[in-house]
Formats: sequence, structure tokens, C-alpha cells
Amino acid sequence: MKNQLLRQIERDLKLKRFINEAECDYNQRIIYSVGAAWVQTLLFGSSYKDIQRKDEYQSVDIMYVQSYLAKVLEAYLQCFDINLDWLDEDYEFDIVKKARILSSEIIQATLYNENLAEIQSRRLVPLVPRYIKYGEGLYLFKGDRDAERNLCAVGASLWKVDEVIKYEIEYRPINENAFEYYRSIVTKFPWRQKKITGEYLMFHLGNKTALLNSWKPVDIEKLPPGIHLLKLASEYNGGYLLVKKDEDVYSIVDLDPWYIENGEIYRIMYALNAWYKSPTVFKYDHKGEYIILKSHKPLPKSEKKMLMAASWPYRTYKDQYYRIVPEFLWEIITKRLNELGIILIKQGEST
Repeated sequence: MKNQLLRQIERDLKLKRFINEAECDYNQRIIYSVGAAWVQTLLFGSSYKDIQRKDEYQSVDIMYVQSYLAKVLEAYLQCFDINLDWLDEDYEFDIVKKARILSSEIIQATLYNENLAEIQSRRLVPLVPRYIKYGEGLYLFKGDRDAERNLCAVGASLWKVDEVIKYEIEYRPINENAFEYYRSIVTKFPWRQKKITGEYLMFHLGNKTALLNSWKPVDIEKLPPGIHLLKLASEYNGGYLLVKKDEDVYSIVDLDPWYIENGEIYRIMYALNAWYKSPTVFKYDHKGEYIILKSHKPLPKSEKKMLMAASWPYRTYKDQYYRIVPEFLWEIITKRLNELGIILIKQGEST
């Protein structure tokens, strides 16, 4: 029965076990992706094969989906062996609670990947189907789904590995590499001369640990020449500004909340690190048919959405930093991270 269920999932989602992949790791990928498929099944049909777009308006209460999805996931967790620490919650022997928290995470991942939308804080609704081109023969599918599309599941998303006639180009708020972006900061940002008062923290370049450790108190009078990223010491996640010092002249750019809401503050950090020759380094472990990316810092929203859509969580079901990337999507991941100014180093190699 278990093998029959596994074969059906593999056919429906175009999944397979990677060479050299541990069985538990494969089971975790299956449970995560099949959970995302069930989210849409509970909205649009009674089985994955009968999903079809309907003309009438549909909406389903999120608690209905979460409740039924938890029951489905409970059955999968009982059927397939997984690593005990993949569900890193305190409910050690309570599989019902484990399934419930996993169902909530998968629903949020499906929403984040724009395969459906939430309205009125609790209603799930379909979205118009569309393809987003990321490379030759690589298209991310978003929105309502039907079974004829021959899509490959990756994480909570679906990909088309073939040519598509009608597609969109990914929207990117900033379409420049780190060095081009730094030059834009210098020449296009609205700099104005202003005396700086108050207590600030400065973003220190080249920190190899969490970004939180990159912020240090600064004496404004002792700032070296060049461009620096500062934030008010009294604010936890706000009060950011860029400061340009040229001899004794100070110019600033106040960064509005958009930079924080969309993670664009991180793009500035990576660009500064790259320009001043202290680039951020991410490690990866190449396993043949798949890669484990070991990032340790947050990404701008557009790059984060791309990475989440092209990978599975690795260490735990909600891991955002260690991700399993199938080899056929690795090139687009490396390209986008390199454009941010991030250097990728294979595990075991030195910088």
C-alpha cells in the first residue's frame, strides 16, 4: 500500500528520489510538496487528478483547508519515515499537533508562492494561472492548476520544464547587479547635505555571521570617507539612512519603509559589501542531482520568493536558510545570488 501511494505521488507531482538521497530526506520532500498539492485539491476538487478551473467564483475558509489538510498530513506522517528533528516542535509524541503546525506552514508557503490568495483574513481564493520565465525552458507556474499541465513540484511550487508560448517576465524592483546598484546609489539617489545628530549604529562590512551582528555603535565625527549605512540606535527595524562623507561634508538619503517591507535594505548591504571588497559568502554542498544551499542571511523579497519557489526546506519544515535545490534550477539560483554580490563557495573549499 505504501509503495502504491508513493508511485502515485511521484506520477502526479513528477517527483523522484535523488541519487544518494536518504530515504527520510526524500519522504520529507514528498510530504511537503504533496501537502501543497492538497491545499489546492481542497479548493478545486476531490482528488489531484480532477482539479479543474471553474468559471464561478470560489472561496474556501482557511480553517476548513487547514483542518482537512492536517488530517491528510497526519496520515502521511504515519506512513512515511522522517527525521525526528524535521518537525522541530515540542509535541514529541503528539502527531496530531505536528500535522496541524505543518499544515499551517504549508498553506502559508502556498500563499507566499502566489498559487492562491487570502482575502478578508480567512478566505482562500484561486488566482489566474500564469507562467513566469526564469530561463530557457524553465517556467515557474503560479495560480490555479489543472492536471493537464505536466508540472513538476518543487517545494510548494510547480515548474514547467519545457517551452511555453504565453508567459510573463518576472517583475524585479531592481534589475542591476551589485556594482551597478552601488553606482546608482551614488549617482541617482536623492542625496542632500545635512548635519547628522543623535545616536546611530553603523552597518559594518564583511561580517560572516548573522546580519544582526553587523550593527555597531558609531561616532559620526570619525566616519571614514565613502558611503555608509546607518540606523537610529533607538529603533529596532527602522530609521535607516545612507550617509556619504566627502572630506567634512555629509550628505544623506533617508530610506523609507519600502526598503524594510520588501527586504531591499539587504540589497544595499550586499552591494556595499561587494563594492568595498568584503563580499558575503554562502556555502553549498553539491550532492549530484541536488544541492544543499547553506545561506545564513536574509534576502530581498524578490530573491527570497524565487529561492523559496525553487527549493525545499532542509533541516526543518520551515527552514529558510538551508534549502534543497534540484540541479536543474541551480543555475538560476547562482545567477541571482551572484548578482546580489554574494559569492557561492562549495563546501570544503576555501574563499
